[in-house]
Amino acid sequence: MDRLSYWLVLGILYPLSRLPFGMLYLLSDFLYYVVYYLARYRRKVVYNNLSRAFPEKDDEETKAIAKKFYRSFCDIIVENVKFLTISEYELELRFKITNHELVDALYDERRSAITTLGHMGNWEMAGLNASHTVGHHSLAIYKPLKNKHFDELARTMRARFGMELVAQNRMRHLLGTLEREACLFHFITDQTPGGKAPSHWMTFMNQEAPIYLGTERVAKMTNLPVFYCHILREKRGFYTLELKPVTDDPSLCAPNEITERHTRLLEANIRQQPESWLWSHRRWKHRRSEV
Repeated sequence: MDRLSYWLVLGILYPLSRLPFGMLYLLSDFLYYVVYYLARYRRKVVYNNLSRAFPEKDDEETKAIAKKFYRSFCDIIVENVKFLTISEYELELRFKITNHELVDALYDERRSAITTLGHMGNWEMAGLNASHTVGHHSLAIYKPLKNKHFDELARTMRARFGMELVAQNRMRHLLGTLEREACLFHFITDQTPGGKAPSHWMTFMNQEAPIYLGTERVAKMTNLPVFYCHILREKRGFYTLELKPVTDDPSLCAPNEITERHTRLLEANIRQQPESWLWSHRRWKHRRSEV
């Protein structure tokens, strides 16, 4: 049944991915109406997150951000469907890394690096673009989906231009790749740590929150320079990414300092364009005593 579902979904998504962006955005407009007004998808979660993150904003301001978020969210859904067939030319037209010379210089020296990012803008497009824009071999740490067929589809879409996805429990593979070639390791750092995952508690968006320490641990282990990916939506379907240095030498950083730095950069990114962050997850569901 899982395999049948996979082929049925692919049979729907592939023809959709052949449509021009203009038609896909008409679909997004309809999807926004369904998601926001009819299904009311996670509206309580979104409004609660926004109210806690921006206590200084009144109800009308919060509602305005929420509506912009849902429009952005629906756009990202149809944009990601396009990944099945998008050309390198169109991808590079729509997603620009404004200062990739920072990592190009490292590649010329055969040096690897780490990038951190949050669920900002179209973060999936960021990974797809990096795979062919920079010289480094790109690896992204990800959590495999429970359905192996849909996991295969997600990996295929993300890896079209050379990205290699590495499951969270395969860190040895990541470190082994580092020994063979210059790599960029991409970490999404705004996911809530689960179970006994190492974390650092700090204030994030006006809330006390645990921040996953995996990125800092790899940085300390490898002593690779770390960059934050500052992503902004310039207009519908077009994004920019600016690399912001976190540290060039992790060995000189105090414990938790790297985590504090890249989290503060993410926070500044969110405050600059709040509608572009993924507000539909329960962001602050843990208390310090529970973790």
